[in-house]
Amino acid sequence: MSSTPTAEPARRRSPMDVNAALPAVVGDSAPLRDTLSRGRAAVRRRPRLLILAGESGTGKTLLARALHHASPVRSGPLLVLPCAALPGDQAVTELLGDGESGRPGLLELARGGTLLLEDAHLMSPELVRALLQAWAEADLASGRPDLRRAPGRFPVVMATASVTAALPASPGQAGPSGDTPPTPEAVGALPLQRLRMQTGAGALLLPPLRDRKGDIGRLARHFLEEWARERRGSVPRMESPARIALEAHSWPGNVRELRAVVRQAAEVAPGDLIREEHVKVRTRRTEGIRSEGPAAPEMILIPARGKTWAEIEAEAVQATLRITEGNRSQAARILGVSRPTLTRKIRKYGLDVPGED
Repeated sequence: MSSTPTAEPARRRSPMDVNAALPAVVGDSAPLRDTLSRGRAAVRRRPRLLILAGESGTGKTLLARALHHASPVRSGPLLVLPCAALPGDQAVTELLGDGESGRPGLLELARGGTLLLEDAHLMSPELVRALLQAWAEADLASGRPDLRRAPGRFPVVMATASVTAALPASPGQAGPSGDTPPTPEAVGALPLQRLRMQTGAGALLLPPLRDRKGDIGRLARHFLEEWARERRGSVPRMESPARIALEAHSWPGNVRELRAVVRQAAEVAPGDLIREEHVKVRTRRTEGIRSEGPAAPEMILIPARGKTWAEIEAEAVQATLRITEGNRSQAARILGVSRPTLTRKIRKYGLDVPGED
């Protein structure tokens, strides 16, 4: 079954203000400001390809959406191709379209806007070849080949990738993002590396949450407000010891893990005050919980106010991934679902997969 791309509505935004373009980009730390500044500079030049690399849970897709709304093509569509969820041949069909049925591909549908390749470090060699060939044909037709600029008939392509997919750079040579392009020796056989090498694209590296501790309090408040809006209730308050506990954690799961911990604290707190004992974080050494409490990580708490089935399912999948230490095949067997189904649920709920960058 083919995916159904969804375009985001055009917005009247200043191309210089990423935070205004998408308020959910929360934080004011120096590392985040630097990332946003370099991202603004990159999209202003309308590059052919911009790679957003970072650890799992740092918010790569969120940043891609923000940069689209801050770019010269913000009035155009923003379409997403999930590389991890589609096999190679189906991904190529989604990209280029189906000639037999006449269904256009995402390259055509996203014209004048942005195409986001999610989890591009998992893209197939077939998809890379198809994208490079499409660009080459467009360059040949225009008579003005330029591997660094997006051809007029195609969208800007952004790609999110694990931090390990960001290649070593050659000194003294700047790429479109302000970063440096890879050396030929570093290319190897990985599809994304080949794509980056042939387009000269740089990688914009997102800082992990442990490097932007100053944003933790603001992010926690944001997630509590989000939780309260969903339930049409008041925003819980967090005691100082609870905030200190959050700031002391290393956050291997980054912003995604922080969101899960804050929401769980709001669920288990008996009233509107979150205390330190309600903040439960995993440690690398024990994979347990930081403070003593009635629940272990593999248990699912059902508070008195209840919990939706989607929340229960998300916690069950996350707990199973922790038990299997990120082994998706083993987790799928335990849950009684296929591996592709598990991958879709991980994407649907934005879950952290232990061991994956």
